[in-house]
Amino acid sequence: MSTISVETAALVRHASGRLGDAMACEAIGRYVRHVGAIPDVAWGPMEWVQKWRTEWAEACDDRVREAALASERFDDVGQTLYQVAANYADADIRVAADLSALTGGPLMPFVEAVGIPPGAVARPGGDLKIPDRHAGVSIPAIPDDTPVNHDLNILLRDGAINEQDLYPAGADLSKTPEALRRAELMTEGRRKLWEFITEWYGELQTAEKIVRQWGLAPAESSTVFIDEASAAWPGIIANRANLLRLGANAYRTLRENMANQVKDLQQYWASPGAASAYVIYASSLGRHYEALADNLQWLGDEGVKASKTLDDLQLEFANLGFAHIATISAQLQAYNEVAGSLSKDVGTPLNALANAVNALTRSLITSWEAAAAKAAATVPITEKVINRAPEFNNHNHALALPPSSPSNEWRGDGWKPGTRIPRP
Repeated sequence: MSTISVETAALVRHASGRLGDAMACEAIGRYVRHVGAIPDVAWGPMEWVQKWRTEWAEACDDRVREAALASERFDDVGQTLYQVAANYADADIRVAADLSALTGGPLMPFVEAVGIPPGAVARPGGDLKIPDRHAGVSIPAIPDDTPVNHDLNILLRDGAINEQDLYPAGADLSKTPEALRRAELMTEGRRKLWEFITEWYGELQTAEKIVRQWGLAPAESSTVFIDEASAAWPGIIANRANLLRLGANAYRTLRENMANQVKDLQQYWASPGAASAYVIYASSLGRHYEALADNLQWLGDEGVKASKTLDDLQLEFANLGFAHIATISAQLQAYNEVAGSLSKDVGTPLNALANAVNALTRSLITSWEAAAAKAAATVPITEKVINRAPEFNNHNHALALPPSSPSNEWRGDGWKPGTRIPRP
């Protein structure tokens, strides 16, 4: 390769940065696909949660598509500028990608997994086409050496959160990898609900069975709702949603890096038709980075909101269980009064009948109150589902398309060096 001028070197640096952007965006898309794949076990089987799960998956697909489109656009920009540099210098220029913007960051293993473009050379008068570099790339192995990397490694097994491997008799099952993972992903609402299930679930089942035999309990037991609520793992959703925010941070880092590199380019190039046209286009690409960051930040925030709502609902279901026990206790007490009244005053039938009727009336009123109380107890839960539901289908965060260039003059040979102020 021949020696090139400082102006050409500046153009090459910029082209290398845009190819690095292409690789980074491809990596962010793969990262979002990996992190956003929340396992079904995390959502649980509650009927209204299924809408959340579907909308989350659709929003993740949009974020992956955005990253892929941005990668294609930066690929085009980088390759075009490499060809412009080769034409201007009338020399072969080896192609490389500058990945320094994300070096040392948590997403760097994903960037490296995309792969450095194979050795390609931009030749004068040619038409640079870099071979596909993305084939066969998988999720990278990540060392468990930082808090973020630890959270990323949790993703590899969180779908099996309810599974337990076999251990020798006498092993402390609270210290197994599965148990430690469950402890990490436990949230306060889930903990309280499972404390209720452990201590009181059997008593609630027994009490409901008794009053059901008297024909005064709803056909569907409250334990059905508790069973469904207890299956969810909000901690899994929270972990993955928080990790998505790292992708938004990466987009912002890339935007800042690109803005600095545009300033560097402007020190050497000032042609109105080419360099200036490119700077205008580069500014719109920078704004697009912010749109991508906002969309991914929003999705992570809504995911955290969903996990918090689920956790709050699990706490509400624990409270609901205690409320039902109290309600059924009042029913049982009322029926005990009926039984006692029917067995007294056998020597005075009229008094016995009056007492029995009064006791039966009190019992019926108690049962009606119990039914109303049980229905009312579910109202706060319904309100939370409505008021705190995540908005995964918010149209303000629909698929963001890369901007089009208002002029294609920057793709041609109209680049002219600017007048540089010599350094003192």
